[in-house]
Amino acid sequence: MMGKIPPVPGAERAVGPAVTGAGPGAGAEAITDGLIDTFAADGRPDQVAAKLAQFVDAGARGVLAWHVFSPDKAEGLRLFAERVVPVLQSGER
Repeated sequence: MMGKIPPVPGAERAVGPAVTGAGPGAGAEAITDGLIDTFAADGRPDQVAAKLAQFVDAGARGVLAWHVFSPDKAEGLRLFAERVVPVLQSGER
């Protein structure tokens, strides 16, 4: 069940073969804006919480914050821990 998250037909299938065939750069080029919008969350803490809540509502049982793109990664992780995680844990949406 995908809940509110729109599917990206076929887009995810292009990345693996691109990486296997031509390397990570080709895989990166195969990643579309739609694919990023489907599988990533960005913006202010309230926007990130709202996007991740869609994943939780669709059945996700965990969230990985592997890649924090921010001028200050430590600050980005602090905001995630202090302002996003509590929203997800509380169910306030």
